[in-house]
Amino acid sequence: MTPLTGLSSSLYAQGADVIRDSAMRMLGASLLVPGIAAYCEEYVEKNSGLLEAAKKWNGRNAAIMHQTVKAIKLTGGVSKEEKALLDSLAFKLTKQFVDSDGNQKQVCRNVLFSIENASLDLDRREDLADASKLIYSQRNGKFHPSRK
Repeated sequence: MTPLTGLSSSLYAQGADVIRDSAMRMLGASLLVPGIAAYCEEYVEKNSGLLEAAKKWNGRNAAIMHQTVKAIKLTGGVSKEEKALLDSLAFKLTKQFVDSDGNQKQVCRNVLFSIENASLDLDRREDLADASKLIYSQRNGKFHPSRK
């Protein structure tokens, strides 16, 4: 196992594979909010409020994304093939989600509400709780539990 400089000893004990898997899950999840906003803007209806909310979401999630990128770099980086796969999958999931209930405009408006109330923030999503805690705890090489 390669030393993972900057990661706390408790994270190192978890192993590089666990850290990488968590970071890749976070990376994939991070593509969805901006992706949905862009998809809604381009294919459903113009909504500057949704685009602005997505920008604010990016700002709120910047710290955990910085740690996610750091963890990915420390565990081998992302290949061109992995990046292409992530982008393709994110677009497919975005399209499926927006088309899911037959009312694309309402889905996009609901996403705006969810972004504004921070329920889609990476460190607040229950499906990412374990990954968020692991990645967020890397900050400054010390354990910092994710906010809830």
